[in-house]
Amino acid sequence: MFRRHPAWFITVLSLVVLLPAAGTRAQDASPSAGPPARDLALLKGLGLPEIAIVATDADVTGVPTELAAGRHLVTVENRTADLLVGGGVLAVPAGTTDEDARQGILGEGLPAWFYEATWAGGPIAGAGQTDAAVVEFAAGDVAGAVPVDLTEYAFAFPATLPAGPQIWQLTNTATQPHLLDLAGVPVGTTFGQLMEFLGFVFTGTPAASALGFDRIRDLYATPNLSPGQTTWVEIDLAPGTYAVACFVPDRASQAPHALMGMVQVFTVA
Repeated sequence: MFRRHPAWFITVLSLVVLLPAAGTRAQDASPSAGPPARDLALLKGLGLPEIAIVATDADVTGVPTELAAGRHLVTVENRTADLLVGGGVLAVPAGTTDEDARQGILGEGLPAWFYEATWAGGPIAGAGQTDAAVVEFAAGDVAGAVPVDLTEYAFAFPATLPAGPQIWQLTNTATQPHLLDLAGVPVGTTFGQLMEFLGFVFTGTPAASALGFDRIRDLYATPNLSPGQTTWVEIDLAPGTYAVACFVPDRASQAPHALMGMVQVFTVA
């Protein structure tokens, strides 16, 4: 993410892992410091079967042990004190045990199965908030959704979007996992300025631009999405300038995809 990494719980058959947000201060993830409450009316209006997950500081409930094929609305109600919680639907490669998955997620670096798993997307909710996303293992279209393709290494969607609530259909058309991290940036921000800023964040190289953490507003992020997978999220943006980026480590270089140019600036009018 532009400023922080979320805590995740990941469903792998019956596996649930809840991790603290590494490097995230409690005040950064509190409801008062986080994004505004999410309006999920468009997604709920689709009438899909719902998987309702509730996360507290002590437990996670509502995670199914089996998931039927097709589309589902996955909702996450975050009742924790200070964590970001992500509900990512994940199928690991055949032969991966629950213990292998736990050790891979909890250990240092990425597990060996990371790039072979099927990441189907899902919601992320800040403390005290509820978020939702539509997930499906066999992708299709949702009428009226804004198509957003995640490629290597770019986002493909209109440079200008209308203000107000809308559904974004995110499809990974690349060959490795990607995610979408959305932030508000100052009017006039350029791709070059964002790349300079991210270079400073990840490498410590002094940024020539005037961008800083105090000028970037974290708004939304998705879990990982595997190649060939599609997920649908609800976005509601006011007029202004925004940026999206992907921070999944590259399979070959392990550098965040954002440093490889997977960043885009766009306008909401």
